[in-house]
Formats: sequence, C-alpha cells, structure tokens
Amino acid sequence: MAHEKIMMRILLSSPSDMDKERALITSIVDEINVTNKETPYGIELYKWETDTDPSLTLESGQKTIDETFDYIHADLLIGMFFKRAGLGTKHEIDEAIEVKRQYGFPEIKLYFKKVTTELSEATVEEIEHIERINELKYLYYQQGLCWDLKDGDSIEKEFRRHIQRAFDKFKRSYDKSNKYIPDVHDTEINPYKLFYFRTVKRKITIKELSKETGISVASIRKYEKMVYSQDNVKTYPQCRYSHLKQLEETLGIDVGGLSIKKHDRDFELYYDYYRSSKGMNSTNKFSTISKAKYKAVVFDFDGTLVDPNSLKTTWQRLWLSLGYDLDICKYLHSRFDKQEITHQEWCNITAQYFVARGMSRGNIKTVADGIAKIEGLHDTLTKFYESGVKLYIVSGSIKEIIDIVLGDDVKFFDDISANKFIFNREGKLLKIDGTDFDFEGKAEYVKKLSDRLEIPAKEILFVGNSFNDAHVYKSGARTLCVNPTLTNSHNRKYWHDTIDEMTNLTEILKYCEL
Repeated sequence: MAHEKIMMRILLSSPSDMDKERALITSIVDEINVTNKETPYGIELYKWETDTDPSLTLESGQKTIDETFDYIHADLLIGMFFKRAGLGTKHEIDEAIEVKRQYGFPEIKLYFKKVTTELSEATVEEIEHIERINELKYLYYQQGLCWDLKDGDSIEKEFRRHIQRAFDKFKRSYDKSNKYIPDVHDTEINPYKLFYFRTVKRKITIKELSKETGISVASIRKYEKMVYSQDNVKTYPQCRYSHLKQLEETLGIDVGGLSIKKHDRDFELYYDYYRSSKGMNSTNKFSTISKAKYKAVVFDFDGTLVDPNSLKTTWQRLWLSLGYDLDICKYLHSRFDKQEITHQEWCNITAQYFVARGMSRGNIKTVADGIAKIEGLHDTLTKFYESGVKLYIVSGSIKEIIDIVLGDDVKFFDDISANKFIFNREGKLLKIDGTDFDFEGKAEYVKKLSDRLEIPAKEILFVGNSFNDAHVYKSGARTLCVNPTLTNSHNRKYWHDTIDEMTNLTEILKYCEL
C-alpha cells in the first residue's frame, strides 16, 4: 500500500568552482534515499543547475532560483565556498539566514574549502576573490555557521556525517503521533488564511502556535505550504480534522473557516498577503492589504536611530579611537564641501590615515559597542513591519558599524546603504568604499527606491536630522527632521515636519497613520 512520503528539503548553494563537491553531496543524498526507500522519509535536493529554468538576465535568474529554493519551506541549506566568492551564493545564504531569524529554520551549514594557492602566485582577480571569501568567513564564523574542509577524504566524511545527522534530526521531528493518517472527516486546509491569521491577527510564530495547540511545528509548517505539480496545479495540504478544529479555535476562526472547501469572500486578500510575505513573490510590489500612509520609510543613521545624547558622529568616534585630532576630520570635510575632492577621494585619504594607525575590525567593534540605539527602536520597527511598511537606511555612516549597533533589529531593513570598510584576511583595513548616496545622493537613492517599488515618492517618508539630509526634499518624498543638527528644521522647503527633541523613536509613528 502506498504511503505519504515525508521529504526533507535541502538547498545546495555554491559558486561554480565546487562542482566536485556538489556531485558528492548529490551522491550522498541519493544513497540516503535508496536506504530509506521503504520508509516514509526521503530527501529533496534542490540545485540551481537542475531545478531552475533558464533565464535571460542575472536579476531574473536569481529570482528564479529564489522562487525554486522557497527558503521558508527548506529544512537545511548547504553553502560552500572555495576560490570564488559568488554573489548569488551569498545572496542565497543571507536569504536563508533571514528566514531562520524569523522562523527558526532552515538549518544552515556553510563550508569553506582550504585554498592552497600562494598569494605570490595568484592573479589579481584570484586575490580579490580570496579577500572577499575571507570577509565572508569572518562574517559567517561569527554566527557559528561555518566548517573548514581540508582534503578529499575528509570532505566526504564530513558531508556524509553532517547530512545524515540532519536527516536523522528531521525524522525525529515527525514522531508517530504526527504522521498523517487519512480519515473520512479530514480535509484540505487553506494555507493562505492560516498564515494570515497566524501572522497578522495573532502575531505569533509557528513555535508559539504549536505550543498553544499541541500540534507539532512540522505539521503546522506543512499546513502552511502550498505545493505545485509539474503542470503548475495547486495541491492544498491535507489536514487532520482534529487539527483543523484546534487551529480554528486558537486563531479565532469560525468553524470550518480554514477548510479550502468553504467559500471565503476575503480569499484574494489572504492569497495576496501570502505571496508578498512568505517568499512566493520576490518582486518589490506591495501587498494590497497595506493601509499605511507611507509604503516605505527611509532613515538616516547618526542622530536618528541612535541615542540622541550621542554628541559625536560615528566618523568622529573612529578618528578619536585611533588617537587623531578631529581637526583632520573637519579639514577633509571642508575640502569636500569646497569640491576640492570627491566623496571617494575623501574616503581614500581617510583610509590612508586609518591604515597608518593600524585600523582593524577590533576598532570597528569597539566604536560600535559605544553607540546606543535610541529608545523605542525595536517597538517602532516592529510596528512598521506588522503594517507592511518597507524599511531602509541611507547614511553617510559605516555599514559594518550600523550592522553591529542594530544587532538583531537589522532584520527589519530591506536595504542599508552606507560606506563600507574592506579588510584583509588578518582583519586589517585595506580601503574604504564610499557610498554614492550621501548628501545630494540621498535624494537620488529615494528616487531610485520609488522607481524600484513602483510607488510615488510622496508615499515614502524620509527621517533625518542634519544638513546632509536636507537634499532629500528634491526626491519628492515627505521629510521628517528629528533632533535637528546644523539644519533649519522649520524651513518647510526642506522639512515637511519636525520633532525638535525626540527621545523615543515611537514619536514618529503619529506622522505615519499606521
């Protein structure tokens, strides 16, 4: 008698120089599937070369991969790097990390294969890739996601051990009580409505819903998952009748309201929210359920998202941490104001000073640890997120410091544009890549955002505090000045609204009509 197969979903991500290892993982998965042929369990391995359709452009190609990978329904992502630092691979890993932050899965295992090439023998391109890979190692090792691969025999042993261990863990999550056994009263569940009521009405995670209902996390994940056949035909999840009743009662839904057989006048609303919020639709268009006055909010960083009592900017803190007098910083700023140097030249000269004093990642961490977030930051960002508002940062500060200061709250932002510090493998500063979007460039950033999101600029709110933010009015966005510094915050040409003394970020919510 045929039984329902419970499949573990593994995503395989790596640049093209890992073909041998990709084939090895495919072979290991095939062996596990053969071994478990007569059991209810198996593994689905998703790879870009076999599970995506060809696309004409890089953007649509990555979009196709993202839709195929469907990160929110994955159980494990395996990422690998050798000599090439693939942008697509990093994107896929970061997408999986973001899903894991929100939902607790998928499990992520990253592998870095040892590079034996001597730098003296490497080409310029190879050196650039090696430096970027070392940056990735530093980034991901901090999150405890990485493993070093040394030689052929070791690689196979590690892959086999780690994949088998993850598969065993997956099987244990489906104990006998959670295996689906068809019953005459069981039905197809509406995953769109289930997801909507869990995340919008109750605002709880799958784990929390599992705790309240007694239904396993694995089962709820299955009930929220839409499956499409090769002919693109929808297959709604089968749900136990007892589970259906428990979910409806816990989520406050009328009896039978989660059944797909029941007509629901709000079906399109649930469907639209599911597509825009659960990863099915990777475009930037907004869900029609958002009723917020502004569809996107763009923040400056210094003076806006940090404690207003922080009297020095991030750049000033860096100069001081290296023992320099701030007069040097002011002098370079004045040269830029007089258009004697470009923004990138300003960054290049600054980098020379910083390198001379041995600037390292440690300096970045020390400075970042001394910067406090403004009160109410998390609550405000959460409110925007729950209202479907997209969040961005465009700043003349430093991306690496912004990431550290925000911590887990960085997950709320779709993009952070700022200057970037590039370090070598020893963690020493190499150069500073200046942002294109500071001063007048901030207006250009908002214009591009308006085009990308396909919304009028007036539906974007910019929150800033200083003279370099005043140019944003040229974009057509609404502007809000908070804790003004070196700008006339009541000049309505530049600033539509003003909060002269803001101590808690929640104060901006009254301007947003959420």
